[in-house]
Amino acid sequence: MNINQGWNNGKHSMKVHFGTNQKNINIPVSLLDNFKENISNGPLIIKIDVEGYEKEVIEGATKFLNNLDNSILIIELLEEINGLLICKEIKDMLIKLNFKEIYKINSNEVFELVDDYYGSGDYIFLKGNTAIEDFNRLKNYA
Repeated sequence: MNINQGWNNGKHSMKVHFGTNQKNINIPVSLLDNFKENISNGPLIIKIDVEGYEKEVIEGATKFLNNLDNSILIIELLEEINGLLICKEIKDMLIKLNFKEIYKINSNEVFELVDDYYGSGDYIFLKGNTAIEDFNRLKNYA
């Protein structure tokens, strides 16, 4: 991990390099697919916040995500870190894993139903009828 010791001490990344104002530390990682037996197959809310390592996390969780019946996955997709093509690729990967509805949280903190990647931001991917119904019921309270 690249630790930013410069202008923004709270912003760190696996991919972004902060030049001379960074310190590097090694972090052991494991695939989510290796833990799938330990995670319930019931409805899940999954938050992926890995500072630019989103594609790699999804690639290491394809079996786990594919086997879920109902889940809500929240992920930050930033062109500034991953680039446009990778952000679209992440969206496509999740669609192939049967996430059917996509919402983008817009600047007014409103959930906007979208059909593609529409710029940097937080996205919510829904898989399964129960997850879709639960999300639609809960979003009215936000």
